[in-house]
Amino acid sequence: MKYGLGLLALAWLSLAGCSATPTPTRCPEPAGLTTPETRADTSPQSRVFLVRHAEKADDGTKDPPLLPRGVARATCLAGMLGNVELTHVFATDLQRTELTVRPTAASHELEVVTFPASDIDALANALRGLPDGSVALVAGHSNTIPKLTEMLGAPLQGLNAKGHIPEQEHDRLIEVVLGDDPGVPPLVQLRYCEPSHRG
Repeated sequence: MKYGLGLLALAWLSLAGCSATPTPTRCPEPAGLTTPETRADTSPQSRVFLVRHAEKADDGTKDPPLLPRGVARATCLAGMLGNVELTHVFATDLQRTELTVRPTAASHELEVVTFPASDIDALANALRGLPDGSVALVAGHSNTIPKLTEMLGAPLQGLNAKGHIPEQEHDRLIEVVLGDDPGVPPLVQLRYCEPSHRG
């Protein structure tokens, strides 16, 4: 199984109604999800999963926490990636991104490594410098995730006029495969957990 197939199986989770819940639950894993066993015969390419931070509070500050539904989304993300052999977890230095990936990091016994939101170059360089075979999760923002994927050689589609992820969208899960294998899609975009409130 090629690396790029990992998220295709995750699409099934969204369609099957695997929704965010406020308690730590694990979404069912469909057959075909990329795991260490199914990756045994593949090349040691690295993969990066990217998400925009979950839904945040509007508390008038520059560094708000997550809303309850954002906390639920973060918990659901941890369940979805429970059987993915993550090796690194990154976020920007704002709490909404760190809180989005903290449950996933904890379930894999990993630390969340933070980078300044204003220094996407440093984060991109860190991802490019990962050892072969690494699997990283990154949480960023509506403007930084598109920049980051482009810097990794996989531009996003479905952005707004500013080239950002639309403001009310929090349910996009992106997989970028680092390396140059013509048999592997360089980027896969899917929806995960509860649909965003786009009203």
